[in-house]
Amino acid sequence: VPAVRIAAAKLITNTKPQDAAAYLSKIASDGKDVAEQQNAIELLRSLQSAEGDQALVELAEQLNANKLKPELRLDVLAAMKERTTSSK
Repeated sequence: VPAVRIAAAKLITNTKPQDAAAYLSKIASDGKDVAEQQNAIELLRSLQSAEGDQALVELAEQLNANKLKPELRLDVLAAMKERTTSSK
């Protein structure tokens, strides 16, 4: 059930941020439900860690290689833009 997995992803992000990037990256890349993938990208954007940054870079690379669903394009671009803006 996507709603339960979305709630679990939020819980993991809040309680174990050190483990969240790898978990969220897998969902964003390989998830079957677009809403769940979009949630994972949003949560990755909120992580303030090198692992979160790297996961977003990998998603951007997948996007450039046309390996992500088109529905995720704007989410990845917005997350990358926010990260580069906040790192300045």
